Amino acid sequence: LKPTVLGETGTSLALREVVVRNKQVIGRSLAEVSAQLPSSVRIVLVRQGSQNKVPASDIVLAENDVVALAGESEEALDKSRLLIGETAAGHITMDRGDVDYFRFFISKPSVVGVSLADLQIPDVQEFSVIHVRRGDADLLPRSDLVLEFGDRVGVMIRREHRETARKYF
Repeated sequence: LKPTVLGETGTSLALREVVVRNKQVIGRSLAEVSAQLPSSVRIVLVRQGSQNKVPASDIVLAENDVVALAGESEEALDKSRLLIGETAAGHITMDRGDVDYFRFFISKPSVVGVSLADLQIPDVQEFSVIHVRRGDADLLPRSDLVLEFGDRVGVMIRREHRETARKYF
C-alpha cells in the first residue's frame, strides 16, 4: 500500500499596513472605501494620529492615516494598496497601547452558530475580528461567517476588556 499524500488544505491571510495617500480616498468614510476594496480584503484596524482604532463605518480617512488590511491573496492586497496609498509596515503593529491582539477559543454554546455580524461582547462596544482560524485555515472575517465550536478568533480589543471577551467566547 502506498500512503496517500493530501495537498495543502490550509489557507492563510496576509496582513498589510497602508498609509492613506490617494486623494480619492482622503475625506471619505471607511464604509465608502471598504465598498471599493476587493471582496477578499477587509480593513481590520485604523490608525489616526497616534491612536489605533477599531474600524467603524463612520470613520473619515485623512492623509497619513494608516489602515491594516487582511486579505486572502497578495494580488487583492496590492489592488487595495493602489486604491488607498502606499505600504507602511510597523505603524500599527508596533503600538499596542490603545488596542491589542488576543486569540480566543470558541467553546461556549451561546457563541457557536453566531455570525460575525451578530457578535456582541457584553459591555464591549469596540472590537475588531482580524481572522477566524478553523482547523488549519485562516478565514477572512466576513459578516456572514458563522462561528463553529473549536474556532479560534483573533480579535483586536482594549486590554481592559480581555477577560470579558475570554469569558464570552
